[in-house]
Parts: sequence; structure tokens; C-alpha cells
Amino acid sequence: MTDVLRMPRIAVLGAGLSGLLMGIRLKKAGIRDFTIYEKADSVGGTWRDNRYPGLTCDVPSRLYCYSFFPHGAWSRFLPPGEEVLRYLRAAADRFGIRAHIKFNTEVVSLRWGNGRWSLRSDRGDEGDFHFVVAATGFLHHPARLGLAGLQSFKGAVVSPSRWPPSIELGGRRVGVVGTGSSGTQIASAVAEQAGQLTVFCRSPQWVFPLPNWELSRLNRGLMGRFPALSKAAHFMYRYLLDALFGKATTHPGWQRALVTALCRAHLRGIRDPLLRQQLTPKDVPMCKRLVFSNEFYRAIQRSNVSVIRRPIDRVYRSGIEAGGVQYRLDVLVLATGFDSHTFMSRIHITGQDGRDLRDVWAGFPLNYRTMAVPGFPNLFMIIGPNSPFGHVSVPSIAETQTAYIMQLIGMFTRGLFTSAGPTEEAAREFQSSLDEAMPRTAWAAGCSSWYRNEAGYINTYPWSGSHFRNLLATVNCQHFTFE
Repeated sequence: MTDVLRMPRIAVLGAGLSGLLMGIRLKKAGIRDFTIYEKADSVGGTWRDNRYPGLTCDVPSRLYCYSFFPHGAWSRFLPPGEEVLRYLRAAADRFGIRAHIKFNTEVVSLRWGNGRWSLRSDRGDEGDFHFVVAATGFLHHPARLGLAGLQSFKGAVVSPSRWPPSIELGGRRVGVVGTGSSGTQIASAVAEQAGQLTVFCRSPQWVFPLPNWELSRLNRGLMGRFPALSKAAHFMYRYLLDALFGKATTHPGWQRALVTALCRAHLRGIRDPLLRQQLTPKDVPMCKRLVFSNEFYRAIQRSNVSVIRRPIDRVYRSGIEAGGVQYRLDVLVLATGFDSHTFMSRIHITGQDGRDLRDVWAGFPLNYRTMAVPGFPNLFMIIGPNSPFGHVSVPSIAETQTAYIMQLIGMFTRGLFTSAGPTEEAAREFQSSLDEAMPRTAWAAGCSSWYRNEAGYINTYPWSGSHFRNLLATVNCQHFTFE
């Protein structure tokens, strides 16, 4: 960074994929005065928390990495969760980020005043910062499903993000509640070892038959020796993902018809017509997030696996009662998803004129281009509301957003402003464009999904990945109030 007049103090919230990336960007720009606050004892975010059997990223491994730090040693087309975690740990070490992280420290409040953010943590840490970057993630807090009698269950109760490494499933009666991405991966992995597996399916989801082949030793060797090949594969998969699933989710057309046809054909692979009927969704493909699996339909057709579509009445000491029938269990897995609309709002954030972020976001999360909120200057988000997490890989989103943030920080270091925040008009204009474009997307087909909040607001991005990158390519100064 040239012509530096002043160095900012920056707080980054979270040491997952996005928070580490922000730290790397800052170090590359020559900025050293930044602190990453991480409430856990290690890096990795969702890949640290989720350690359940069968955990697999549903984005191609060559794409699920930083474009500037390719990884040649992925073992499979879709990377196992443990490999993703090792990659993020390696990135933290390679770029010297660990020295900037305060582990076991959760930020509980932020308050704007006198051109600074005053930060306070649960450990009593206090500090003032010119900028705060929230990289808190959106698949982090497990969704709470009110199951009557859950406390009375005498067996083990586990969730995907709180999986105990010592739990034994061999030969036991295992119940899995939920058939989203986590539930299907767990069921597919556990079916072979459990004595009896019972899958409780409230509303089935469409499953796209994405194979997960092993990458050959030659492939791994070439990609490791020639990083340019891995980079080329990264951008090729980014283009293909945008061309197929990006188009399929955001526009009617042949891409949507093709994905729909492949999902329906895959469903017909279930031989038992009754089981096939049980697992046929009422909504159209892609209204909810697709499940990517070539294993789930095979797993649930095993003789030791049962699928229950009856609503759960209650949990009792020995299992689950559903539709008046009792199912005895030794282990209960609650794969009921995450609260995907929280973002950074669990932190008590007070902006200009005493504005409380929770009040500003009541009903829907007003934001400017997924990155900022009017009335909260110098506060930016990575993977914030309306980011294209329905059809663009998280590393790609984070790289686009961190590059945008660095443009603003660069302006600050050159003395061009002290504080910058989007105008209310610019945020409302962005919101109007979202509302106008959303009805043509697959997510607006009328189903209930984690893209929708309780008020019915669809919280994703209704355009392509290339549109998103172009939108955030440069800072439009007319959309900001500078002090």
C-alpha cells in the first residue's frame, strides 16, 4: 500500500474462512494493527465445529479454497470436512495470522462514538477500533426445534456442530431428525454401522446426484507441483457453477429445467414406490437448498434403515413417538439445521444516534450491497445478508467482499475520510432491486426454507456470481456519507 498517511486499528470478528481471509488481505496490504476475535480455541469456523461422520463440502475441492493459495492435495472431488479444516489451519500458518488472533474471546458489544468503535468481549477486553469487520458466518448457531420431552431422553443427544468424538454407533439404534445436507450426510455414513437407523423426515428435500470421485495420485501430484493448474481449475469450476446452478436458481431457462430433470430422475432410483413417495418433496427443486449426494438414496434403501414421515409427537425416555408409534433409540441426532438469519445480530451493536442493529433489522436485514448498514459507519460484513450463498461458493464471495473492504480501508489510510457509511437511500435502492428481481428465482416458488426468515423475507442474492463481482468491483462514493 503506497502513500500511507495513517494506519488504522481494525477488529475482525471470527477466525473462520472469511476472518482468516480478511487477516491475510490486511497483512498483504502492510497493515499490522488488527486483531481477530475468535470465541473458540482454534481456527476453522464451521469446519472446526462440525465434525460429524460423513461431513463433506458440497463444492468442488479445487473451488473451495482461496484463489491465491491453491491446494494440490485434495483427496476427492468434494473435499472431506477434515481436509478443509487442515487447509484453513495451513493458511493461518502460511500467512502468519495466528499471532493476530485472540482465542476463547467472544465479542459481546460494539458501540460507535467519536469516530471509533468501542469493543467489549466476554472476557472483559476493551478497545477502540477505526474499523470492524464481521466475519461471523451464517451456518453457525443450530436452529432450535421444540421437541416435547427432549430432556427426558436417557440416551445420547447429539447435533452435527456438537458431535462428540467418542460416541459409539456400531450396532446401536440411531435416530436422525432432519434430511437436509447434514442429516443426509450423517444418515449415509451411519447406515452401514448402526444396528438400526431411523430417519425422521418432516419435509423431504430434492437430492442432486453429484458424484464424489477420488482424485488420483497423478492428479494430486500435478496440482501440487504446478499451482497454475490448480488455479486454472479453480476458475473453471467457478465458471461452471455460475453457468449451471447460478442460472438455474436465478432465471427460468434450460439450466433450471436440466437440474429439475436430474433431481427427478435421481429420485426414481428408489425402487420401493412407498419409500419413493415418502421422499418426494412437495415443492419444486431449488426452492429449498439442494442436497448434493450420490449416497443417500442407496443408504436409506438398506434393510436396517427406516424413513418416518409422521410428525414427531414427543421424545420419551427410550426414544421418539411419532404419529402414535414409538421408536426405541439409543442415540438421537438432531440434524435440524442452523439459524441462518442471525449473522452478527447476536452482538449488541449500537451505531449512530443510538441505533440498535436488532431494531434496524427487525423484519428484514436492511443492508447496502450485502456489506454494510446505514447508520453503522466503518462496520462491514463478510458473508452478510443477501450474499449469494445460494449459488456461489463461500470462498468466492469472501474474496469479492474483502477486496471491496480493502478499497475503503485504503482510502482511509490515504487520509480521504475518517468514517464512511452507506446512505439510507443507497441501501433502500439496493433493497428495491432485490425485491424486483427475487420473484423470478427458484427460491420464490413458495416453499419454507432457510433462505426465508420468519417474516417471509428471502435472504439471498437474485443474480449471478459475475453480477456480484461486478457490483462490488469498485466503491461508488456517491452511495456513502464520508466524514
